[in-house]
Amino acid sequence: MMGNDTRNRLKPPDNPDCVVAKTTTHSNGSYPSDPANPRVKFAMIAVDIGGDEVEGATATFEPKGAIFLALNLGSKIPPEGSKVICHRMNGRWTFSF
Repeated sequence: MMGNDTRNRLKPPDNPDCVVAKTTTHSNGSYPSDPANPRVKFAMIAVDIGGDEVEGATATFEPKGAIFLALNLGSKIPPEGSKVICHRMNGRWTFSF
């Protein structure tokens, strides 16, 4: 049986218990870019945040897992590679930028 820490670190699409994920936006063919229509789905990759556990240390962001889609609920198009927090609601991933 997996402990909570291990389960929470699994890539979001494969972990039914995960409701929040640290992610970056990713181009998976054609990146959405129409500023008149920012509320579309974006390809995302979950990331692990690393670095030394001391105040002032620089964080590292390592991609982890498969690409999944998340709907932008915000009013702007995030630049490719933007770091965002995704939330799962009713089985769908969302974020706000």
